[in-house]
Amino acid sequence: MMIPQLPTEILQHVLEALWQMPLTTQARTTLMTTLPLVNSTWADLFDMISTKNVYIMSPAIEEHFLHSVRASAQPSSKPSRRNRFCRLFRWPGKRMASNPPPKRSANLACQTLTIQIANPAIHPHLRPHMPMTNIFDELLENIDAHSLLPNLHALSIEYVDAPFEDVFLRMGLAALPEHVSDLAVSWSYSDGMPPWLATALREKQKPQRTLRWASQSVQRVSVSGAGENVVKDLRRVCPNAKISVN
Repeated sequence: MMIPQLPTEILQHVLEALWQMPLTTQARTTLMTTLPLVNSTWADLFDMISTKNVYIMSPAIEEHFLHSVRASAQPSSKPSRRNRFCRLFRWPGKRMASNPPPKRSANLACQTLTIQIANPAIHPHLRPHMPMTNIFDELLENIDAHSLLPNLHALSIEYVDAPFEDVFLRMGLAALPEHVSDLAVSWSYSDGMPPWLATALREKQKPQRTLRWASQSVQRVSVSGAGENVVKDLRRVCPNAKISVN
């Protein structure tokens, strides 16, 4: 099959637009596994784009990303912000096998980080089990404790079939680096969710009694798919931020 020979600049814009589309986990995984196989130019451009704007949808992707970041990072003696919250940091003792050095420093390249937290039990219920919540907390704790991702400025959390209160219970956000100025939080539902039920869930969401984190450094917060009380609670945890509702 012949691949059209586009100018590199145009091809880069096309791949960037494609990568930043709101894709399903399966669709994004397909991109990750197929685009680098087209040719060396596509592989290099995709590496540049995907290390700058990182998407994490599963524990396996998080593990690979964190290993790549730590492998390319320089040791730091900076004290952890996590200690201010009096929690003991734990790092897995299992040592990963070393790989050849990557083309780019995953630690320095990352500017935006998007994490999808999906509820495997379709549609919200009283006791959802979402494994990615622990992965999310672990990742932010590692970033903080090891002073990783110095160029990260935007964090996006994409909830799917998940309860609204989860974002306020994520202790990992207590370790959010001070250089992260933009926070985006969105809620969506899988196919089959009646629109009226999604609306009812938003309207019935009550204000949070317990807020387990707060950030003075976040300057902008984008909210999508949530109700009025969620927006008010986000103002409480990010008091210096400008809130925009989509």
